[in-house]
Amino acid sequence: MTFLDDDDIYLPQKIERQVQVMVETVANYGLTNLHLYWGNGRPADRRVRRYIKKTDPASLMEYHLLYHMTGTDSLMFRRDYLLQIGGFDAIDEGDEYYLMHKAIRAGGRICYLPGCDIRAHIHTVEGGLSSGQAKIDGENRLYSFKQEFVQELSAKSRRYVRMRHHAVVAFAYLRMRQWGAFVRECALSFVAAPIRCVGLFLQQL
Repeated sequence: MTFLDDDDIYLPQKIERQVQVMVETVANYGLTNLHLYWGNGRPADRRVRRYIKKTDPASLMEYHLLYHMTGTDSLMFRRDYLLQIGGFDAIDEGDEYYLMHKAIRAGGRICYLPGCDIRAHIHTVEGGLSSGQAKIDGENRLYSFKQEFVQELSAKSRRYVRMRHHAVVAFAYLRMRQWGAFVRECALSFVAAPIRCVGLFLQQL
């Protein structure tokens, strides 16, 4: 099973290629890379999973906490495994993060398909599920959820998780033109991990 948002695009070979690697590796679930675009067609971000070096549950959970192995369009599941882990939670923001979290904890076999056959779009309209205050509230809930699991990470990795959270919230405030909140979240992000914060912000320029 795979999931395509109504305003995103799968290139013709996406499903075939991902099914093939899942069959070859006898995987329960898999993911691929994800390219994100603004509404005007300008490239916004690329989620490339080069960091996946190990596929044991502990390593996968660390990758997920640090980098978010998400993007609903990039996921594929065997139907029986999706039912086994309970499918998507009944929430609006971040549901794909929680789904991947459950898939990792259940110990299923994952496969990763390099490359990208997806064109996904970032929602910027205020009031959408992935924008504005809904985005900020969802990110804050997710950060609270993570606290139970980040304690197993190194101090450096915990700082990165904190830095990334405040950076994501900062950009959400930026799109809302709430300048004071944007500056506050930028400062919190920088204090958590200065060098990596600067690198992350430069990637978004």
